[in-house]
Amino acid sequence: AQNGAIFLDEIGTMRMDLQIRLLRVLQEKQIERIGSNQFINLDVRIIAATNENLSAKVQDKKFRADLYHRLNVFHIHLPTLKERKEDIPLLVGYFIKKYAKQYGKKEPVLSVAAVRKLEGLSFPGNVRELENIIEKTIILSDKNNLSPEDLMTSESDFSPLKSDKTASLPQMEAQLIVDALKENKGSLKKASQKLGITYKTLQYRIKKFGIDKRSFK
Repeated sequence: AQNGAIFLDEIGTMRMDLQIRLLRVLQEKQIERIGSNQFINLDVRIIAATNENLSAKVQDKKFRADLYHRLNVFHIHLPTLKERKEDIPLLVGYFIKKYAKQYGKKEPVLSVAAVRKLEGLSFPGNVRELENIIEKTIILSDKNNLSPEDLMTSESDFSPLKSDKTASLPQMEAQLIVDALKENKGSLKKASQKLGITYKTLQYRIKKFGIDKRSFK
């Protein structure tokens, strides 16, 4: 990152011993590589992000106050998706293009009512939750125009398949995974055993179909 920028995501979860090391680097603006006795002067912009209240963690002695003040030179507050509903149509359009291309499908059009439904959600998972909804919808729907009922907003939106003749292979596969996760309360180990596939294969397919495994616990 020399002469550039480095982004430290989820800085609030950094271990205390690593916080000390990072603070030393920020103060001295130098690093020493492992196995070397030469110091390298740094010219790097540090950008850190967190979804936690760092000032509260400082009070609870779970985050170093000196590191907090060293990082908090310019503070930018990014509102949650719930606080900026006007961004939802733009984000939806972006995610539709992204996943339609990824899965080789024609880009569907969301009805006004479908967009209104999304705008009415609380989105505790923020933008990632919206992205998850759109990806699941693209995977499981072959419609050109999407209504509110077509949106995969939770695990309950995976409705039972009527028959093998009315469902595509990806739909059937996704449904089997969802059923196994429901039956085993989100346990990937038990679900993979039930499905007769390896743990890693199940992880890959969960990611492929955009299934939120946390919602089955």
